[in-house]
Amino acid sequence: PRRPVRSRPCEGNVCLGVDWSPLPQPPGVGSAPPAYAYLPCEDATRTYFPADRYDPKTLCWVLKSKGRQQKSKSWAKSGRRKEGKGSGGDGGEAGKEEDGREEEKEGGSDEGDGNGNGNDDDSVRSELFLRARVVSDDGPPSLPDRDRRVLVRYPKGSTYRVRRSNLVPALEPEPEEKARGGDGRGRTAVLVASETHDYRRACAVHVCPGETFLEIGCDYGPTVDRVRRVLTEVGTVPRDGEKGAGAGTGTDKESSDAAAAAAEGGARHPCLGIDKAPESIEIALSRYPDSAFSVEDALTEEGVAKLRALCRATLSGEGRGPSVVAVDINGTRPLPAVLKCLDNIMMPGKDVEVGVDWDLPRLIVVKSRTLHAEILRRRRLGLQL
Repeated sequence: PRRPVRSRPCEGNVCLGVDWSPLPQPPGVGSAPPAYAYLPCEDATRTYFPADRYDPKTLCWVLKSKGRQQKSKSWAKSGRRKEGKGSGGDGGEAGKEEDGREEEKEGGSDEGDGNGNGNDDDSVRSELFLRARVVSDDGPPSLPDRDRRVLVRYPKGSTYRVRRSNLVPALEPEPEEKARGGDGRGRTAVLVASETHDYRRACAVHVCPGETFLEIGCDYGPTVDRVRRVLTEVGTVPRDGEKGAGAGTGTDKESSDAAAAAAEGGARHPCLGIDKAPESIEIALSRYPDSAFSVEDALTEEGVAKLRALCRATLSGEGRGPSVVAVDINGTRPLPAVLKCLDNIMMPGKDVEVGVDWDLPRLIVVKSRTLHAEILRRRRLGLQL
C-alpha cells in the first residue's frame, strides 16, 4: 500500500508544502456556501458541456480560422494544388464565409480549436470572432466536429451553420438559478492555465456581457484591455424572451453605458487591472487609456482591503465586487504565493459582508504552472481538490 503523506504546516488555507489539504475555498456563507471547482483550462469544455451536442441557448464564441488560406499560399509557392476558399455568408453578419472565417472583431490570436486541442496537421490558427447562441446542434454525433454543423444565432439576429470545431462555449451566469432565488452566478470554478495564451483566451471567452472583471498582476495591461473590448465592442445574443442589447445593435447596452460613463469622467469601468509595480501601471495607462489601472498589492491584508474599496468605487454595476477575477502574479510563482492570493480573494476581510454588500466572483482564472501541475498531481493520486 502507498505510504500516507504527512501533512505539512499551513497558514490559513495556504499549504507550505505538498500535503493532503484541500485547495482554498471560501468560508461558509449562510446555509449554502459557494464551492469552487478547480480545473485546468483545457478541461472546461469537456467538464461543463456535453460531448455529443450543445444544448440550445448555449452561449459560444465563433472562431475565425485563417490558417487554411495561409497554407494554400504556401502550397501555391511550392507548386502544389491550391485549396479553394470558403464561400458564401448569409449577408447578415458582414462577410462571413462558410466555415466562420469572418472578419476579425475581437483581436488576439490563439492556437488550437478552442476545445483543448492543439494544432496538428489538420487544425489551424484560430481567433475569436463573435458571440453566438446555439439554436440547434442536431448533426450526427458520429461525425467529427470539423464535419458537423451547428445552427447559431448572431448578435444582429441572423442565423448560420458553422463547424462545431469552430465554437468555444462560454461559462455563462445562469438567470434560471437567480429566478429560483439563487445568486445567478451559475458554475463557480477556478480555471488554471499554464500558458499565457490559454489564460488570456479563458478571460476573453468566459467574461460575459454585463459582468465586471478584475486582473491581479496585470503588468502592462493587455489582458484587461482585451476583456474590455469583448465587453464593450462585441455584440451579445440574448436568450429567447430576454431583452438583449446585442440584438439589432451588435453591442451590449450595459457595458456600453459603463464605457460611456467612463469616457465622460464617470469613473466607472467594466474592467480593472492592478499591479504592484508602478512602472508597469504607468505603461498600461499610456497604452490603454480606455481601461482602468491602479498600483495595488493583493498579497497583503492592507492591500486587499484597499483593493476591495477600489473595486467598489471603480467597477460598474452595484459595487459588490468583480464577477470574474484573473490572477497572473508570474506563471512560475511558488505555489504558496498563488494559494495565498486565492485565499485573499475568497475570504474578504471585516470591511465587507459576503452576500450583503460584497459578492465572491463566480469565476477565477489563474495563470500558474505550479498550480496547474498541482491539480494534475492531485488527480493522479486521488487527493482532494
